[in-house]
Amino acid sequence: SRAAVSAGRRRVSAPRLERLRTALRALGRTLGRRRGLDVLAEDSSRYRLDGAGLASERDGAGERIRNALPETRVRTLTGWLRCAADEVESSSEDRVRRAAGRRARRLRRALRRAPRGNLEMHELRIEVKKTRYLLDTVVGDGRGNFLKQLQDLLGRAHDLEILQARLGPSRLAALHERRQRSAAFRIMSRVVARAVQELEKLE
Repeated sequence: SRAAVSAGRRRVSAPRLERLRTALRALGRTLGRRRGLDVLAEDSSRYRLDGAGLASERDGAGERIRNALPETRVRTLTGWLRCAADEVESSSEDRVRRAAGRRARRLRRALRRAPRGNLEMHELRIEVKKTRYLLDTVVGDGRGNFLKQLQDLLGRAHDLEILQARLGPSRLAALHERRQRSAAFRIMSRVVARAVQELEKLE
């Protein structure tokens, strides 16, 4: 949804754009918090770490989701998203080219920075995710599906890093994290190169 907003942002009125972007960011943080706690709970069991304190956090995160999505709020967000989608469809080729060019530059930069450390690899995952959503939104037909493997590898490595930071070290989790990162390293240059090629087709 935020990819659609970005691609069509030249046509969306500034006040509406800002309201929609703010709402989607807040909703994404709320949903992401619960998703992260769900993953932590599953992994605490898988790796036999003490996750007893997570239950109350998960309950609180679930309550925040319910509070963030009353029926009237859902209707409002749905209306805003329909407007954004319509405006993406009517966006000129020039606007799409600019959006694709920006995404290609950010993706290349993230790839160059990725070997520096875990934080930079997490930043690459975010750029890969945004690129995938942009391709799926603008081109359609699952055009960004080839990015999913890299996105999943980087995401899983990040989950395992967070698990150990929250619940303590685990030799098995650390081993699996290293394997995920190694697998990501092996394919990331090739996958990003293909993504840039796809984006250049839109420029």
